[in-house]
Amino acid sequence: MRRVTFVVLSVAALLVPAGTPLALQSALAASAGERVVAGFSQGSAQVVISAVGDPVNEAASGFVMNRLDGGTLFYAMHVTCMTIVGKGAALGGEITASDVFPGHVGSGLVFFVEDVAEPGRGADQAAHTLNVDPQPLPGTDCPAPTSFGPGFLIDAGNVQVFGG
Repeated sequence: MRRVTFVVLSVAALLVPAGTPLALQSALAASAGERVVAGFSQGSAQVVISAVGDPVNEAASGFVMNRLDGGTLFYAMHVTCMTIVGKGAALGGEITASDVFPGHVGSGLVFFVEDVAEPGRGADQAAHTLNVDPQPLPGTDCPAPTSFGPGFLIDAGNVQVFGG
C-alpha cells in the first residue's frame, strides 16, 4: 500500500466570540476537561477543530473540517478518538465528506496539532496523514501525538489543547 502524507493547515474563528480575551478563552475550554479547540490557516487551507474527550469511556467526539480557498471541502472528519500528551493532540476518526477525495469517505484519518504559544500564529503546528488508499477507522485508539514529528507552522489563528 502506498502512503502519501499531506499536510494542510488552516483561518476560522474559534468557537468563542471574536474579541474574547485569551485568558477567558482558555478558562472556557479548560472547564470542559480534555478538549481541543482550533481555528487556523496555512497557505490556502482553513481548518476548524472542536473535540472533547471522555476519559471514563476512553472515547472522544467532535469534528475536524478542512476547506481550501474558494470553499472546496478538502475533508470533514467525525472524531472518534483523541490522545493528548502535554500540549500535543492526535485526533482520529472517519472522513464523512470530501470534494477532493470522495473515494475516501468512510475511511480513517488522524490529525495532529501542537499548542506551542498564545496566540498560535507562527508557533502552533498541525499535520495530518491521508493515505492514497482508504484506511481503516482508528476506532477509539489514537496514536501518541509525538508520533507525527514536526508539523507545519500555522499562518494565522490558534490551536488550544487542554487536559494533557
